[in-house]
Amino acid sequence: MQNKSFPIIEWTPDEATVFQRLTQHRQSTSVELIKHCGIQNPHGLIEAMNQKLAGSEWQIFCSVMRTADPKKIPVGYYRLLRKPLTV
Repeated sequence: MQNKSFPIIEWTPDEATVFQRLTQHRQSTSVELIKHCGIQNPHGLIEAMNQKLAGSEWQIFCSVMRTADPKKIPVGYYRLLRKPLTV
């Protein structure tokens, strides 16, 4: 298995919980972060975490699946990945 060296960052307790989940699971949805991590605003928290990761080789990528029902909240999918190499 590949050794992943993550940067040492001072996370808030919520950020640390989400970071741990993202390092242990290939992908997590906003629904899973709300349910398993007790996060109220996953997208906002991920944005703050990405700002802290800005100087590292890591980033939390997000894709959003919109629902056909406008009453439902779109589901976000989050992955912790290495940033693409730029040439």
